[in-house]
Amino acid sequence: MNTEIENYLNHKKISKFNPKVQKYLSNLLSKFLLSIIFLMVSIILIKSNSNIKTFYQEDILTKQINFTKFNDFYTKYFGNILPDYTVPSVPTQMASNTEFDYNNGTPYLNGTKLETTENYPVPIITSGIIVFLGEKDSLGPTCIVQGIDGIDIWYSHIDTSSLNLYDYVTEGKILAPTESNYFYLTIDSNGKYLTYDTYKS
Repeated sequence: MNTEIENYLNHKKISKFNPKVQKYLSNLLSKFLLSIIFLMVSIILIKSNSNIKTFYQEDILTKQINFTKFNDFYTKYFGNILPDYTVPSVPTQMASNTEFDYNNGTPYLNGTKLETTENYPVPIITSGIIVFLGEKDSLGPTCIVQGIDGIDIWYSHIDTSSLNLYDYVTEGKILAPTESNYFYLTIDSNGKYLTYDTYKS
């Protein structure tokens, strides 16, 4: 009788998690351990070889990470970074499309100054990840979105107070309002600056 009770209790302990949860936890643990191994190997290489340390300091720490390439690499070898899930439906302010409604556009530095209405809600022209939030000289408050195509879109002279670094933003939604009656748009394709019309064609 005691054996039957022990078997029942042991069975309950083993089957506490359903197989999907067990698989998810196993994958999560594997990714965590691989990350720790990668970190330890990197530290050992940096400590043992001055050339690797120089490369790390000059290239890794000073250059902007290309999240699109990193995500493609990571997804190819390790799967999705985040589990698939359905985004809950929350009412959001939508732009009618990804076209800008502006009165006048003039070249400014490497981009374009677009004159709009006061506090114009700037739409996102391509989905991507916010990789920079802050002040840029001669441009003011700036949000840089690295698009899924790898091209950086700079939205400057906008209110960035409600934005968060590394958030994913979706094409067609409102990014932020302008600070006054204009904003700057800069499109950077690996150091080559494009006009909005060239980018969209």
